[in-house]
Amino acid sequence: NTTNATSPSSSSSTSSSSTTSPTSSSSTSSSSTTSPTSSSSSGINAEYGAVDKGIFKSCNQSGFCKRLRGMEKDKSAYFVKSDSIKQLNSSSISFDVQHEAKSFTHTLVIRVLKDNSVRLTAQETNPVRPRYSPVDVIDEPLQDQSATLSKAGNSATLTFS
Repeated sequence: NTTNATSPSSSSSTSSSSTTSPTSSSSTSSSSTTSPTSSSSSGINAEYGAVDKGIFKSCNQSGFCKRLRGMEKDKSAYFVKSDSIKQLNSSSISFDVQHEAKSFTHTLVIRVLKDNSVRLTAQETNPVRPRYSPVDVIDEPLQDQSATLSKAGNSATLTFS
């Protein structure tokens, strides 16, 4: 009885599904067996608490992780364009964030809500093509709370209570 299993690093491999034990050393895992030591479809072995790491991406396979892994703490390649900070209405402010080495800019909007929380949205300022923007992601209507923006030099403060 054999089963083919595909892993990110190889096209296919074969392993026995009926003789798997916690102490056996197999280079591949089976996707369907009846023994209590087998992995479920989620990749977690319930009996031993083990995780099949082969079904998850590594940092080297994720562009987001590779870009941010080398960032130093409290250092960012992004900066707020201080001349873009403005109050949109009584509960929202917006500002532009730009990458120091690249020309793209994102507009961020902070909206203050009644329960002393904020909603942050970010969009490209001048997108190459229109991006998808979900409209109905929150079931209940949001209730705004009054907020005040104060600027002094290169600093800005949003105050709400």
